[in-house]
Amino acid sequence: MQIQDDLAISALEAEGGVADPRRRVAAGVDPMVLVDKRVQQLWAQKADVPTPRTWDTACSDSFPVVVKANVGFGGRGVRIAHDAEELAQAWAELTTLFGQAPYAQEYLGWAPSTGGVAMDGEALVCVAYEGRPSPGDPTGPPQTVVAIDDPVAVELTARFLRTLGYTGFFCLDWVVDAQGSPRLIDFNARVFGSWVALQAQGFDLISAYLHTLGLGPGPDGRRGQFGVAEQTMRYPCPTADSVKDVWRWRADSLGVVRARKPWLGQRWSTAMRVRTEIGALRALPVAIRRRAPRAADQDT
Repeated sequence: MQIQDDLAISALEAEGGVADPRRRVAAGVDPMVLVDKRVQQLWAQKADVPTPRTWDTACSDSFPVVVKANVGFGGRGVRIAHDAEELAQAWAELTTLFGQAPYAQEYLGWAPSTGGVAMDGEALVCVAYEGRPSPGDPTGPPQTVVAIDDPVAVELTARFLRTLGYTGFFCLDWVVDAQGSPRLIDFNARVFGSWVALQAQGFDLISAYLHTLGLGPGPDGRRGQFGVAEQTMRYPCPTADSVKDVWRWRADSLGVVRARKPWLGQRWSTAMRVRTEIGALRALPVAIRRRAPRAADQDT
């Protein structure tokens, strides 16, 4: 499905103000499962979904170890401790920041996320995916999003969602143990940033979400493309070493917005274009300042 105009968005806005008891995000479960990582672990255990080993004391017999606040997002409230001193420091810091003690979790290798849309615990669309950084900026934000054919992670995701009776967009984060088996570390009950790249790859999240609101028949069941790198938007401008870098980022970002307009709609596409132009204007002075010392060095 594509949003060629604002009709679908207008319908969503109208529906958003309707208090309908049939529309529930999670049926019959502790609502804290939507935000609290420790509660999410308990429900994962009920669903027979593996999770990493965790404990509630500031000690560890091996390093590195992950220190987490119960509630956090975007990496906020997560620290990696490489020794006992860093563990104690992270524990104290997160306790002060969040007003309660964090918990410790074994450090395991990263794995693709799973995301999609569910209705009453049934995954209407569910796909594993990973964000891949630019080769020239390996620690920066993802440059591309790739759908991964991972039936094990998809099945574990479906099992977790069924246990919750969950409805809406979702994104689950995973790690893998030494045997290569996925273990759940985070459940994000919200729209996730890579959805539009997956939509472009043929995973129809828009139809699925509209279906949860009673505004359409839902996706037709066709599978999207796996293994195809879909360019994503990177904000703010990740490299501003030269004016040319800034203009290249601007051109790439505007190109992505144009390509995604059928799914973003007119209003959101306009907002993203404005955001890109503002980002370029903010990055230009940085690029000019960085260029000035190099030019002075060349003159001498």
